[in-house]
Amino acid sequence: MARPTNITLCSFCGKSHAEVKKLIAGPGVYICDNCIVLCKSVLDKELTAEPKKAAPVQQVPKPAEIKRHLDLHCIGQEQAKKALQFCVENLNEGDRFEVVRFSTEVEPLFDKLVSASKSNREKANEFIKDLKPIGGTAIDDALKRALALKSETGRPFVVIFLTDGQPTIGTTDEGQILADVKRAGEDRTRVFCFGIGMDVNAFFLFLA
Repeated sequence: MARPTNITLCSFCGKSHAEVKKLIAGPGVYICDNCIVLCKSVLDKELTAEPKKAAPVQQVPKPAEIKRHLDLHCIGQEQAKKALQFCVENLNEGDRFEVVRFSTEVEPLFDKLVSASKSNREKANEFIKDLKPIGGTAIDDALKRALALKSETGRPFVVIFLTDGQPTIGTTDEGQILADVKRAGEDRTRVFCFGIGMDVNAFFLFLA
């Protein structure tokens, strides 16, 4: 038998006033004492539950920290500069030298061999200090420019070649680069190769 339409019912469970102890009225809704107890128990469980731990915030490393980390795993840029500066500072009286920077383009410091005077060594050290690993890697052009500096026969000519990458500019074929070096480096010419970092072609440097 259907309930009379004039009976007040709980808006949540549908029980009538006669079936519950208390029925509380709201704006257009009703709630009984049983539903109030049930809602309270649900809220108590949620509010007393252990809060979830927030995910740890990962700190972005500072540039100096990144550099220190890289220096632990490969020859660092600063170490390479110090090694080159050591070579410049230990030139003998009567020696001549040049420093050739290369990336996408080749840039000599003096554009010729100069004496290892104090002023020239100071210029070279400042030039080395400002070197930055940017652009491409014009290995073939750099070696050709360095080997072209040799002007005297019978005098030892040494090229100390440092690179942090593989050839990407100009001639990139390793065999062709080696052939060019051998052809230009005849007659008492020595080329010492050093790789910096993790992106160098170790086999190519070994053959060179």
